[in-house]
Amino acid sequence: MGERYACFGVGPPAVSGCERQRRAAAGSQAKQNVSMDPTAPVWELYERHAELWRRNRLPGLTLERDWIERFCSQLPLGAPILDVGCGHGQPIAAQLLRDGFGLWGIDRAPSLINTARTTLPGGHFEVFDMTSFDLGRTFAGIVMWHSLFHLTAVEQRRVFPLLGAHAEPGAVLLFTTGPTAGSASGEFGGEVLAHHSLGHDEYVDLLAVEGFTVVDYRESDPDCGNATVWMAERANAGVGRSGVDV
Repeated sequence: MGERYACFGVGPPAVSGCERQRRAAAGSQAKQNVSMDPTAPVWELYERHAELWRRNRLPGLTLERDWIERFCSQLPLGAPILDVGCGHGQPIAAQLLRDGFGLWGIDRAPSLINTARTTLPGGHFEVFDMTSFDLGRTFAGIVMWHSLFHLTAVEQRRVFPLLGAHAEPGAVLLFTTGPTAGSASGEFGGEVLAHHSLGHDEYVDLLAVEGFTVVDYRESDPDCGNATVWMAERANAGVGRSGVDV
């Protein structure tokens, strides 16, 4: 997996020796049967390995808990939240629903969305590409946790206007990126899983164009598995909260 992969704040879950052997065997078979093309759409990889992802991404917040709780504390109870790149809804969408928020989630992998619809009937889950979605409404909160960096630099630039189009005045945005501009790669299901990031200043500029001010930023947050985390707020009636020193 390597440090280049871990710098994005993600990594393989701890597994038992037997499970590690089983996955290694499955990975070897995947390498034989599937082209390990790092340029292929990442949703196709997650669709092929949906069951493995469901087993890995278990219920219950862990390292992301403090950030999710801070995000929720900025929103009124029952506010509508959009989870962009929600996967099968665990653990973040599920927690937001338990906390009483309205929850809409989008992901490009149909198998993961089907699981979310089945296991979290209180939410609204749709199959959409992160670079071209239109839900016909706005939201008080938007979260993109460990999803944006699966897109290429060009694709990421397309996402921010969509966030602006779906954000209410005063909306709060929480998302993760890599710590610096560049790419890294790891493996999932025996296949290459690429991660990409723009530079800090470009993200700030993309947010500003859509009326967002950065209110907190932690590069390689040691309390969050070294994830680089952003929280931003959209101006409310032309007045935004003062940004932190980033």
